[in-house]
Amino acid sequence: MTSSRDAAAPTFGPQNRPGAVETLPAPNDLEQSRPFLARLEAIDTAGFPEQEVLNQELMIRDLKMNLEAARFQPWEMPVDQFNGVDIYLPQLADMLAFESVKH
Repeated sequence: MTSSRDAAAPTFGPQNRPGAVETLPAPNDLEQSRPFLARLEAIDTAGFPEQEVLNQELMIRDLKMNLEAARFQPWEMPVDQFNGVDIYLPQLADMLAFESVKH
């Protein structure tokens, strides 16, 4: 079950593929990110535990970095030195579970 808070948060994180690294947001996520960042920065952390203050600071930093990097449009670059079929194909055999006995 998703709450309204979860629905309003932008979705950043790994794609649903084996070995994927965290990617930058697509353009539609950027539209959600700016208001979410403003709401996150407006939270008064006075009285929060030290770990929660650090979590908020790291989330703000991550969102700002993603928004700044968006000008390079990384979602239009499917292949680079870190991602692409040339990287994932050799690792595919290690990621698959083989249930048969070797012959």
